[in-house]
Amino acid sequence: GTGLLAAEITLGEKPASPLVLVAQEVRSKSESSSASMRSMAVAEDISKNLPNECAWSAASGTPSETQINEVAWMGSAEDPKNEWIELSNNGVVNAEIAGWQVINVRASMRITLPEDARIPAKGFYLLRREGYAAIPKGDKEYSGALSNSGDELALLDGECNMHDRVDAASGWFAGSNETKRTM
Repeated sequence: GTGLLAAEITLGEKPASPLVLVAQEVRSKSESSSASMRSMAVAEDISKNLPNECAWSAASGTPSETQINEVAWMGSAEDPKNEWIELSNNGVVNAEIAGWQVINVRASMRITLPEDARIPAKGFYLLRREGYAAIPKGDKEYSGALSNSGDELALLDGECNMHDRVDAASGWFAGSNETKRTM
């Protein structure tokens, strides 16, 4: 008979929700076997493009041209929740940052950059906290919050290699909660 073949795979350290693939309709058992093999090949190709869910302890690497440039950890005078993080590309070519993540050591914030994310050469990419209206357009909104008493941030590529780290665990080394001057 006819039916729909569904292959469900859970990807190791990938996001917790399983990826469900639906193959095209199959008409016989021999087609079913062939379609199943095609589905798994498609699943393998797709899984290569999904970002890893990086853990702080797994983060290692060397600094690169793509960095955490500025952090408004204290919000603004209008609203202390008006936080943002600016990434920069000091290189001479565009930085393709699809699937990269900005995470903090407390695990209260994980920002995964979308598949079209890129920073132009000598350019910037703005991450703004959800609901922050003072900047009309950021490149990506995120949920979570930065601690006013300090935090550690890491910029990780899709393979969990660290490209930059801000260690302000014992307190932010720049910026002011009183004047709302950014780091």
